[in-house]
Amino acid sequence: MTQNSAHDIRQVLKQQLQLLAWSMPIGASVGLCSAFFLWLLDAATQTREALPALAAGLPVAGWIIAHTYARFGGLEQGGND
Repeated sequence: MTQNSAHDIRQVLKQQLQLLAWSMPIGASVGLCSAFFLWLLDAATQTREALPALAAGLPVAGWIIAHTYARFGGLEQGGND
């Protein structure tokens, strides 16, 4: 093995270790965010099943939001299709 190829192998190994050092905390944080999202989704589903009247209120809430944008939206109306 020549001096150059041993140096190249060390460089590659160093880069791989750096990638591993970065990927572990990123993977852990993405996993935690995913678990938190699924926990929130389960809580929302349980709330919806416990209170079916909430679904009946969605059209009213949509009308209120649309009316608020139309009345007070100003320049934001141009950006919302």
